[in-house]
Amino acid sequence: MRLHVDQRHEKVLELVRERGSLRVAELAEELGMSAVTLRRDVEALAAQGLVERLHGAVVWPSGQSRPAPAAERPAAGLVVGMVVPTTDYYYADVVRGAREAVEGAGARLTIGLSRYLPDEDAAQARRLLSTGADGLLLTPSWEHGCPGPGEGLWAAEQTTPVVLVERS
Repeated sequence: MRLHVDQRHEKVLELVRERGSLRVAELAEELGMSAVTLRRDVEALAAQGLVERLHGAVVWPSGQSRPAPAAERPAAGLVVGMVVPTTDYYYADVVRGAREAVEGAGARLTIGLSRYLPDEDAAQARRLLSTGADGLLLTPSWEHGCPGPGEGLWAAEQTTPVVLVERS
């Protein structure tokens, strides 16, 4: 059954709202549509600020409410937030591996991009936690892979579990 553009957009929004982030290829397959059509739909939704586009993925936009807090979800509904500087370079493989591990454990992975901007690691972590993340995987954009004086202290002060990924 072929869906009208508005119906496709609603279905994409419903699934992204429900899951937090999805790979475009998997979403296209699930909806029974071509990846090209889905990318076009995602671009239109992103232009309206309804979703955010990542390299090969679509995520729920920062600042908009999403799922209920962990206390109101069953254990299988855990969400792991991951902060990465980019999804380019080798980070695409890092995110893919994290997604496979997290989903293999029955949880869901959501992504926050820091884009190598100062203080954006902490801002993305706060966004992920505010939208229901139960723990964080943090691949900070610290210069030389180590925090400078005072940098990253916020991560050590979290009550939520934080795991540093691929850093000294």
